[in-house]
Amino acid sequence: MRATVILHVLLFSMCGAQTESTLTEAQTESQSTGAAAAVAAAEVSTQLDVSAEIRELRDMVMELRVTLRFTQNELMTTTAELTLTTSRLIISETEILNLKKLTSEQTVKLMQAEAELKVVNQRLAVTETDMKHVTLDVAAADAGLAILRAEVMELTANSAAQDTELMLIKTRQNTSEAQIDNLIQGDLAQWAELSAVKDKMEATTTDVTNLKQGYRVQEEKLMIVEDRLAATDAGMEKLRSEMLEKPKVAFSVGLLESSGEIQAGNSDRYLVYSKIFTNIGQAYSKITGFFTAPVKGVYYFRFTGMYYANGYCIGLMMYKNEEKAMYLSNSETDDRYTYLSSGLTLQLEVGDKVHMRLRANCRIYDDENNHSIFSGFLLFPL
Repeated sequence: MRATVILHVLLFSMCGAQTESTLTEAQTESQSTGAAAAVAAAEVSTQLDVSAEIRELRDMVMELRVTLRFTQNELMTTTAELTLTTSRLIISETEILNLKKLTSEQTVKLMQAEAELKVVNQRLAVTETDMKHVTLDVAAADAGLAILRAEVMELTANSAAQDTELMLIKTRQNTSEAQIDNLIQGDLAQWAELSAVKDKMEATTTDVTNLKQGYRVQEEKLMIVEDRLAATDAGMEKLRSEMLEKPKVAFSVGLLESSGEIQAGNSDRYLVYSKIFTNIGQAYSKITGFFTAPVKGVYYFRFTGMYYANGYCIGLMMYKNEEKAMYLSNSETDDRYTYLSSGLTLQLEVGDKVHMRLRANCRIYDDENNHSIFSGFLLFPL
């Protein structure tokens, strides 16, 4: 387009120069000779036609300039749209990077969730095992209860038999009394026999008294058995309630997944034990290294630490929230491994936190043999 415009401008300039030259020559020839006037008039007419073409060319140049302006405006619009498209492309690439980062984070969370699901499955397996033991204990208690019930039924049967025997004795007593009446109405010679019958009656009365006492003893034994049975039922219910309601909290963790050494700088360093052995109740966090009490109660904690002496020190501190609960340290110059180990019982409220720290400028070591560990469990709730 630009080359076409330049070509039209050059053509316009050439035509203008030719026109001026032709007019000059016509005037000279008109003054010098009158005979060539007719020829000059024809040339002037031709030059007028050329001027008309020049004006048309000028109009075309103006139109081309207008077209050029429109083309420049469209080019600027296209450039702006290209800039906007480039900005949107950059924003889209940024969003894609953010989505990739979010996907990575969600993948990590998914892996953590899978790990937590494995722990929950392990806890479920432990709970099922405990339920099996409780079921066996309940079955044993039910068997003992059945035996006690059989004894009660046997005592009841014995009591019924004694009642029958007591009725027979009463019948005999009535018969004896009737015989006594007959003897009193009979011959006086039968008084000796009557005395004997009285003695038998007294003996029978003694037997009846003894039977009554035995019956009372049986009743007392039966009441004792029933009380024992009720106490056994209450104990079984209490045992079941304790087994279901008592919280289970215990953890044991190692310092490192693989061999390595941790060194504190000029300030104390929080220790995060990342190797999980046991975490029943999920009260320990391997992300922060903190144990958080889920229930109010008395807890026992223990730790062990190892380091390679050779002029270095080891100093371990146990903290309850921000309060130092225990501190042990050692510094050896001999070229050998040295251990620190201790334990402590703490009363914690719900939400209290317990963690370990490494003293400033000290070191601690661990490997696959699990030399440096941190453990704790709930002794009993309050």
